[in-house]
Amino acid sequence: MIENLTQRWRRCGQREQWLLMLCAAVLLLFFSQHLLLSPLYNWRQQQQQGLEQAQRDLQWIQSQQSRIETLQQQPTPPPTEALPSLLQRSASEMNVPFSLAKNGVLTLPPQPFSPLLAWLAQLELRDGMQVRRLSLQMGQSGQLTGELEFKHD
Repeated sequence: MIENLTQRWRRCGQREQWLLMLCAAVLLLFFSQHLLLSPLYNWRQQQQQGLEQAQRDLQWIQSQQSRIETLQQQPTPPPTEALPSLLQRSASEMNVPFSLAKNGVLTLPPQPFSPLLAWLAQLELRDGMQVRRLSLQMGQSGQLTGELEFKHD
Protein backbone atom coordinates (compact mmCIF):
# COMPACT_ATOMS: atom_id res chain seq x y z
CA MET A 1 0.00 0.00 0.00
CA ILE A 2 2.83 2.40 0.83
CA GLU A 3 4.51 1.53 -2.44
CA ASN A 4 1.28 2.27 -4.26
CA LEU A 5 1.05 5.70 -2.62
CA THR A 6 4.72 6.40 -3.35
CA GLN A 7 4.23 5.57 -7.04
CA ARG A 8 1.18 7.84 -7.25
CA TRP A 9 3.12 10.65 -5.58
CA ARG A 10 5.95 10.34 -8.10
CA ARG A 11 3.45 10.44 -10.99
CA CYS A 12 1.97 13.73 -9.74
CA GLY A 13 3.42 16.92 -11.08
CA GLN A 14 5.15 19.44 -8.88
CA ARG A 15 2.09 21.69 -8.78
CA GLU A 16 -0.18 18.77 -7.77
CA GLN A 17 2.28 17.71 -5.05
CA TRP A 18 2.34 21.27 -3.74
CA LEU A 19 -1.52 21.38 -3.67
CA LEU A 20 -1.69 18.01 -1.92
CA MET A 21 0.80 19.18 0.72
CA LEU A 22 -1.21 22.38 1.18
CA CYS A 23 -4.44 20.36 1.62
CA ALA A 24 -2.71 18.06 4.10
CA ALA A 25 -1.46 21.07 6.09
CA VAL A 26 -4.96 22.60 6.13
CA LEU A 27 -6.44 19.28 7.30
CA LEU A 28 -3.78 19.00 9.98
CA LEU A 29 -4.58 22.50 11.25
CA PHE A 30 -8.32 21.81 11.15
CA PHE A 31 -8.07 18.57 13.14
CA SER A 32 -5.60 19.98 15.65
CA GLN A 33 -7.98 22.90 16.24
CA HIS A 34 -11.06 20.72 16.72
CA LEU A 35 -9.49 17.75 18.46
CA LEU A 36 -6.84 19.43 20.61
CA LEU A 37 -7.13 23.18 21.00
CA SER A 38 -10.91 23.50 21.26
CA PRO A 39 -11.29 20.89 24.05
CA LEU A 40 -8.37 22.46 25.94
CA TYR A 41 -9.97 25.89 25.66
CA ASN A 42 -13.34 24.54 26.87
CA TRP A 43 -11.66 22.76 29.79
CA ARG A 44 -9.81 25.94 30.74
CA GLN A 45 -13.06 27.92 30.67
CA GLN A 46 -14.76 25.37 32.94
CA GLN A 47 -11.84 25.50 35.37
CA GLN A 48 -11.93 29.30 35.37
CA GLN A 49 -15.67 29.30 36.04
CA GLY A 50 -15.19 26.82 38.89
CA LEU A 51 -12.47 29.01 40.39
CA GLU A 52 -14.65 32.12 40.12
CA GLN A 53 -17.57 30.29 41.78
CA ALA A 54 -15.31 29.10 44.60
CA GLN A 55 -14.04 32.67 45.12
CA ARG A 56 -17.64 33.98 45.23
CA ASP A 57 -18.52 31.28 47.77
CA LEU A 58 -15.51 32.22 49.91
CA GLN A 59 -16.46 35.90 49.81
CA TRP A 60 -20.02 35.02 50.80
CA ILE A 61 -18.79 32.90 53.71
CA GLN A 62 -16.51 35.70 54.88
CA SER A 63 -19.35 38.22 54.61
CA GLN A 64 -21.52 35.98 56.84
CA GLN A 65 -18.86 35.64 59.54
CA SER A 66 -20.18 38.43 61.76
CA ARG A 67 -23.74 37.05 61.50
CA ILE A 68 -22.51 33.60 62.46
CA GLU A 69 -20.61 34.96 65.45
CA THR A 70 -23.73 36.82 66.60
CA LEU A 71 -25.87 33.71 66.29
CA GLN A 72 -23.27 31.62 68.13
CA GLN A 73 -23.52 33.93 71.12
CA GLN A 74 -27.28 33.42 71.36
CA PRO A 75 -28.49 30.40 73.34
CA THR A 76 -29.97 27.57 71.32
CA PRO A 77 -33.66 27.11 72.11
CA PRO A 78 -34.95 23.58 72.75
CA PRO A 79 -36.59 21.98 69.73
CA THR A 80 -40.34 22.58 69.60
CA GLU A 81 -41.19 20.52 66.53
CA ALA A 82 -40.41 17.10 65.07
CA LEU A 83 -37.26 16.70 63.02
CA PRO A 84 -38.91 16.16 59.59
CA SER A 85 -41.18 19.21 59.95
CA LEU A 86 -38.29 21.32 61.28
CA LEU A 87 -36.17 20.35 58.27
CA GLN A 88 -39.03 20.97 55.80
CA ARG A 89 -39.83 24.38 57.26
CA SER A 90 -36.27 25.64 57.44
CA ALA A 91 -35.36 24.24 54.00
CA SER A 92 -38.34 25.94 52.39
CA GLU A 93 -37.37 29.24 54.09
CA MET A 94 -33.86 28.98 52.59
CA ASN A 95 -34.97 27.53 49.21
CA VAL A 96 -32.99 24.34 49.70
CA PRO A 97 -34.63 21.32 48.05
CA PHE A 98 -34.19 17.83 49.49
CA SER A 99 -35.97 14.53 49.86
CA LEU A 100 -36.08 12.62 53.13
CA ALA A 101 -35.59 8.85 53.08
CA LYS A 102 -37.12 6.53 55.68
CA ASN A 103 -33.71 6.02 57.30
CA GLY A 104 -33.43 9.76 58.06
CA VAL A 105 -30.91 10.50 55.30
CA LEU A 106 -31.59 13.58 53.20
CA THR A 107 -30.88 13.36 49.48
CA LEU A 108 -29.84 16.68 47.96
CA PRO A 109 -30.68 17.31 44.29
CA PRO A 110 -28.36 19.56 42.23
CA GLN A 111 -28.16 22.99 43.86
CA PRO A 112 -25.71 25.84 44.48
CA PHE A 113 -23.33 25.76 47.42
CA SER A 114 -24.15 29.08 49.13
CA PRO A 115 -27.82 28.43 50.03
CA LEU A 116 -26.96 24.93 51.24
CA LEU A 117 -24.20 26.25 53.48
CA ALA A 118 -26.45 29.04 54.81
CA TRP A 119 -29.17 26.49 55.58
CA LEU A 120 -26.78 24.20 57.46
CA ALA A 121 -25.40 27.16 59.46
CA GLN A 122 -28.93 28.32 60.30
CA LEU A 123 -29.95 24.84 61.44
CA GLU A 124 -26.95 24.55 63.71
CA LEU A 125 -27.07 28.03 65.17
CA ARG A 126 -30.83 28.53 65.47
CA ASP A 127 -32.11 24.98 66.01
CA GLY A 128 -29.10 23.18 67.47
CA MET A 129 -28.93 20.71 64.56
CA GLN A 130 -25.54 19.27 63.71
CA VAL A 131 -24.51 17.23 60.72
CA ARG A 132 -23.63 13.64 61.50
CA ARG A 133 -22.65 12.68 57.95
CA LEU A 134 -22.28 14.77 54.79
CA SER A 135 -21.35 13.54 51.32
CA LEU A 136 -21.24 16.08 48.47
CA GLN A 137 -20.27 15.83 44.82
CA MET A 138 -19.90 18.71 42.38
CA GLY A 139 -21.35 18.24 38.91
CA GLN A 140 -20.14 19.75 35.65
CA SER A 141 -22.45 22.74 36.12
CA GLY A 142 -20.94 23.57 39.52
CA GLN A 143 -24.06 22.38 41.32
CA LEU A 144 -23.74 20.14 44.38
CA THR A 145 -25.54 16.87 44.96
CA GLY A 146 -25.21 14.50 47.86
CA GLU A 147 -26.55 13.02 51.05
CA LEU A 148 -26.89 14.49 54.50
CA GLU A 149 -27.69 13.05 57.92
CA PHE A 150 -28.32 15.09 61.06
CA LYS A 151 -27.91 14.50 64.76
CA HIS A 152 -29.97 16.62 67.14
CA ASP A 153 -28.62 17.91 70.46
